[in-house]
Order: sequence, then structure tokens, then C-alpha cells
Amino acid sequence: PGGGGFNTLRALRDIQEEEIWLTYLDVSEPTPSMTEALRRLRVYDSHHFWRRIMPTNAILGYDGDRIILKSPQRRAYSPREMDWERAEHYIKNKDALLINSAKDSAYVELYMGVAEQHGVPVFFSITTSLNQAFVYNRILPFGTVVLNYDDLAKTHGLQSKINEEVISRSIENAAQIEREMKMGLALEVLQEVRKLNPNKNAYVTLGENGAYVSGEE
Repeated sequence: PGGGGFNTLRALRDIQEEEIWLTYLDVSEPTPSMTEALRRLRVYDSHHFWRRIMPTNAILGYDGDRIILKSPQRRAYSPREMDWERAEHYIKNKDALLINSAKDSAYVELYMGVAEQHGVPVFFSITTSLNQAFVYNRILPFGTVVLNYDDLAKTHGLQSKINEEVISRSIENAAQIEREMKMGLALEVLQEVRKLNPNKNAYVTLGENGAYVSGEE
């Protein structure tokens, strides 16, 4: 098992200094391997909404550069009437909520609504799965966000500009040019996020180059 949400669970278990209680919510159907993996991570409080088959990716390569073949993005789902009560049960008494790599904006709205009603701080790890307008209009002003400069390059159509710049400047320095342009875009987006939500921290991860952070000061 993998994916943003599950990998976050693994990371939290690796870095924690004391035992913390983790809860896992997933719009997809559970699989035997996922159920066993959650058990090994000591995540005993979890719920699947059973709306879609669990997405499957193929990863080529182990250490260093890798190629990830992703399964097709299927239709987005909206919560059923009973899902508010179920989400509320798992979210309402938590210290924080992380919404990671979500694919269904209506479920994101559900989680946000429950968290807001119960005063639970919300954090977002945003990928290309959600509509960009929804991200800018609803997510960025709402909570603390973590973005990735590779995903920003995709959502902002930067790759074609990178290709043009490499051709006009230097093919030999293509990697450096790409890195500089992605980092420049990341800084621009971080400044936009800061304007939309000046009271929350925001982060843009830059791969091996570290991260940009925008704080309250």
C-alpha cells in the first residue's frame, strides 16, 4: 500500500517520540493488503467509505530516480447522507486533521465542515488530483497547506515554458534551468498563498533542494 495518506501514516510512526493515536479515512474500498498494513502501523481506528476501487500505481526503480505509472483518475464522488455522521465520529475529537492527496472535492468539503464545526485544525497536502479553482477558492484560504513544486509545474503549465527556455539557452544545462524555473514558480505561488491566508503557515517542498516556508512573520 502507498499513496499520500498512507505514506504519511508510515512517516508519523517513524518520527514519533511517543505513541500517538492515528485515525485513517479513505473514500476507496479497503483491500486485504491495506487492512494488514494499517494493523502493522498500529492504526486501529479507520474507516473506508467504499466509493471506488483502491487506485493502484506501478513504481519502476527502487533507490534514486523512479518512474511512477498511475492508474487512471476515475470519477469524483459526493458524500451520501450517512457519510457526515460517519466523518464526524472520526474527526470531532481529534487534535488535527490532515487531508492528503484528496481526489473528491465534495468529500473535502465534508471534512472541512466537520472540522470547522468542532474546532479541529486542518492541514492540506495538495496534489494535482483536485481542481485548481477549488484549491485556490476553498482550500488555500482555509487551512495550512503543503504544496510540491513538481505538481505546481503541472498545474501551471510550466513544462512547455521550461522546454522553450532550455532550447533558447542551453540544452547542456537543462536540469539546472528546470530547477530554477520550478523554484521561481514555487516562490510566486507561496506569495499568492500568503495573500490568501496570511494567518497560516504554508510550505512548498522542492525535492532535494529543501522547501520554501511562509510563516506568520
